Amino acid sequence: MCIDCRCADLFEKVSKELESEVDQLLYENRILEGIIKLKDNLHIGLAEGIELFSWRHDRLRELTPEKFKNSPEEYWSVFYS
Repeated sequence: MCIDCRCADLFEKVSKELESEVDQLLYENRILEGIIKLKDNLHIGLAEGIELFSWRHDRLRELTPEKFKNSPEEYWSVFYS
């Protein structure tokens, strides 16, 4: 299964409340907190949490680019996995 398909399937399990919380953390560039929130709430591993957070980041960049204060390169420059 492709990464997009797997992440889309997994994100369907996210409640609207959790989606809103994760999106806010994403917009605030609070990467680690967002990954941990997904990991803990969906009972997934760290690698899956990173993949899902990154996937959500890409989707929101497409849907609401105006909500991001920096480029994708700058956004991820503070996160080392």
